[in-house]
Amino acid sequence: MMYNDVVVCTRRRGMYYVVEYPDCSVEVVPDNWLIEKGSLTWWPQHLRTNSSAFGRAVENKLQPADDWQRCRSLKIWSKHGSIRYFVLRTVLSFTV
Repeated sequence: MMYNDVVVCTRRRGMYYVVEYPDCSVEVVPDNWLIEKGSLTWWPQHLRTNSSAFGRAVENKLQPADDWQRCRSLKIWSKHGSIRYFVLRTVLSFTV
């Protein structure tokens, strides 16, 4: 999933994080998906192939379920209180 696939608007409060994973992927995830100060994250594997459903899950801070995987994360690159921040940065970087 690329940042430009993430839904722009959000009404929920909290933080969103840019997380790097061991497979070199980088994703935006909500704070309620972080485990152990960000060294692990919950991951909805069943949404991986549907970027719009994944984007809605991130935007709405979907609560992790029993069937979600725990994934190791390498680094948290950035955090912000609005998902819009990451979307706008990505759009600007693609238009420069």
